[in-house]
Amino acid sequence: MKANPKILYLRSAWQALYPVGVIQLIDYLHKKYPFCQQKLLDLTLFPKKERWQQIFNEIKAFQPDFICYSWRDIQIFLPSTDDKKTLELTFKALNPRNITDLVFVIRQYFSNYLAFNGLIYENLYYIKKIRQCFPSISFILGGTAFSLFGEALLKKCPNGTIGVVGEGEPALDNIIFKGDIDINNVLVKKNGKIARGQKPASCLNLGQQTKGIDFEYIFNEVFPQLGYYFQNPNSYIGVQTKRGCLQKCIFCNSKTLEGATLRFRPIQAVIEDITCLNKNYGVKNIWFTDSQFISSDACLVNNARLLEEIIIRQLDIKWSSYIRLERIDKKFAELLVKSGLDVFELSLTSGSQRMVDFLKLGFSLKDVYQKATLLKEAGFQNRVIINYSLNAPGETKASLMESVVSYQKLVEIFGWENVWPEIFFLGVTKGSELEEYLIRNKKIPRDGVEPLKLNLKSAKYSVYNPLPFNKVFARLFFESLKEKKLSPGKYIMENLEKAFERMRKDHA
Repeated sequence: MKANPKILYLRSAWQALYPVGVIQLIDYLHKKYPFCQQKLLDLTLFPKKERWQQIFNEIKAFQPDFICYSWRDIQIFLPSTDDKKTLELTFKALNPRNITDLVFVIRQYFSNYLAFNGLIYENLYYIKKIRQCFPSISFILGGTAFSLFGEALLKKCPNGTIGVVGEGEPALDNIIFKGDIDINNVLVKKNGKIARGQKPASCLNLGQQTKGIDFEYIFNEVFPQLGYYFQNPNSYIGVQTKRGCLQKCIFCNSKTLEGATLRFRPIQAVIEDITCLNKNYGVKNIWFTDSQFISSDACLVNNARLLEEIIIRQLDIKWSSYIRLERIDKKFAELLVKSGLDVFELSLTSGSQRMVDFLKLGFSLKDVYQKATLLKEAGFQNRVIINYSLNAPGETKASLMESVVSYQKLVEIFGWENVWPEIFFLGVTKGSELEEYLIRNKKIPRDGVEPLKLNLKSAKYSVYNPLPFNKVFARLFFESLKEKKLSPGKYIMENLEKAFERMRKDHA
């Protein structure tokens, strides 16, 4: 084990989103071990045909002791009204109206199949090729995709591959600098078998990370392509204020990624990040990457101080995030507006209190409407994206109509032109409480969802959208494609009652 090891980070190709997680990890190790040399190669920035040569050249030139491969996304199949092509494929596959629909499904299925499996096989190809060409270099696999599908992915990797589930900083500290892999969020493939460490994993103490990210170090020594992400003035750049979540939503996997312990970055460190991005790199739009910006009373207190600092320093930014409103008061609403809150995503999921309680979302809809009114009265005039996950287990016509009413109430508060509903269907993730519920109630097979397969069967079970309401949403969605004035989400919410009336007449 070298005193000052060289670490090369490879970030898998997917959407060109600012790599906030990897940059935080690199910055953490730099501050703790300043003589450690680090490099980041973001494969998203290169055409597919050039990626392996870029990897090979970087390894030959840098001669790293460790390669850390960040595998970001796998589940590309997540239909919503924001993704018309995927939603159209879903509805036509489950509700084919004619031979044209069947032809569309077959052609799109093979296109999606090739894209989905192509991403998996491309990453596995790089991993196997690296292990083959550079067997002496230790290889560590992590990232969101690995955290969610770790064992399934590791089975496909060469022997000797180390995998990290969840938070990377403490794990890499132990693996690289202490030679310790006996930790229960670290997996190792050896002789074709996967072993998990025994000692409990520790969470990073964010409160001790008192300094902001050293962007000058990142840009000059680690990732000279950093400026690529700052070119588009409309792009949002991610800044994290905390990790962990206290909520117990039955479909969510954020605790696997960040842990269940709520930990805040010091306000000063967050402000340093925003100030540096704004003043030195011209960043105007900030996305707070927290799973929820206000998920607890502690978040309310902490983020009030953060927003006050943004106002005091007169930072010329707009910001956005996933936001829950039920805890805010009049003062906090004013802070949201004065600090530059732009378009934000309101995580509502359902307009039925019964469904909200069943999904363990932990809020009162009455509180949401009251606090939304406070935000409007504080002067908020921007767009609100309302995230609905309809047709969840136990959904009824009455509960769906309650969601329509909730949309109407939010329109009354924010104005029709500012309320944009996006309709999702619940994704069923491996090991989630939702998956366990569906298995227990025989809604999906006993072995659950197959995350690494894309076929009509796996698609059906990985997204929960059953009959009879599936047909109602399908019909409305197809109608919305002909409607030029309304988005699919608006069209569905404004015509769902009529669709139920048609369904009643059809069955009369």
